[in-house]
Amino acid sequence: MPTRTKAAEGAEATGVGNLYIMPPLDKDVINLAKAIRQVESGNRAVTPQEGSGFGGASRYQYSHDTWKEVARKYLGDSNAQLTLENENKATYYRIKDWKDQQKTPAQIASMWNAGETEPEAYTGRFSNGTSSVGVNEHGVKYDVPSHVQKVRAEYEKIKNGG
Repeated sequence: MPTRTKAAEGAEATGVGNLYIMPPLDKDVINLAKAIRQVESGNRAVTPQEGSGFGGASRYQYSHDTWKEVARKYLGDSNAQLTLENENKATYYRIKDWKDQQKTPAQIASMWNAGETEPEAYTGRFSNGTSSVGVNEHGVKYDVPSHVQKVRAEYEKIKNGG
């Protein structure tokens, strides 16, 4: 008799005996992850010496603290190494969670860039009413609407085979 279980990756699997069948991955989530990765780093691991400043070589520009939380939530280990395989896996499930919460690609890109509590920052304003374009307390320029436009353009390119 088939049984259902939560697989290690967080997806529900159906199995008989020791054989488990994972559902197919969501192509839209994969494409959005690729678009974010391309915009964040040009799809190459950016090291602290190159300006990431967060202690790991991340293609998705995870900060140290964010990676620890994402790794804990999606990989089950807050100390998981920041490898491409781990980044891709955790990022897939993070974006899938947001998509399952009915977030649009623009909102997901906004949350990626401005933080999980800022799905509407791409409209030009943070939730507190301040502009989502400016310079932070560390002197780093940010422009959430522009960032989201870049992710959206890359997402459409990838979706259309480009």
